[in-house]
Amino acid sequence: YMKLYSKDISSLLFQKFVLNNMVFTGTGIAYYTLMQKDLDELGIDNERGKEYLSLMSGIKGVDVWMCITEISEKNEFRVSIRSKLLDISGVATKYRGGGHKQASGATLYDLEKELPLLIKDLEEVGIKTELLHFDEHISEEALLLAIKGLNNDEFVTGYLVQLPLPKHINEEKVNLTIDPAK
Repeated sequence: YMKLYSKDISSLLFQKFVLNNMVFTGTGIAYYTLMQKDLDELGIDNERGKEYLSLMSGIKGVDVWMCITEISEKNEFRVSIRSKLLDISGVATKYRGGGHKQASGATLYDLEKELPLLIKDLEEVGIKTELLHFDEHISEEALLLAIKGLNNDEFVTGYLVQLPLPKHINEEKVNLTIDPAK
């Protein structure tokens, strides 16, 4: 029992570092970066960099999470990328890596220039669009029901209702039905 749940101080300090240095983009991506000086101060090697990557896996609103570890002897950064549902393997391949749909790795050579591009590419992976076209004779009740369905769909993060609406549909009711969080 004691071996199963005991941790050494260095592991707890590493976990503390990760928790204190997580970056949340606000677009469903989270990451932490371990520079060589951080690895040295924590007394760990770069192979342990992704050890606490799973800390971000259960955070609501985070769809993709990464650990970025400096490999100073190669002048590069190893990126471990994970996802709940999105296929991130194509993005990993673009950044000199590869892997599986929800678990991939990549390599960056210039963190300052490439990290924003990597984040942008990962954000675009998550964008899916669908056009819902309704007949102009749709009842107001059916349209409001469709909007409520979009509101309740956890995979829908936004939608637009095209105006003008047919004359038999109350625009104010429609606007009041739309979830402002979407």
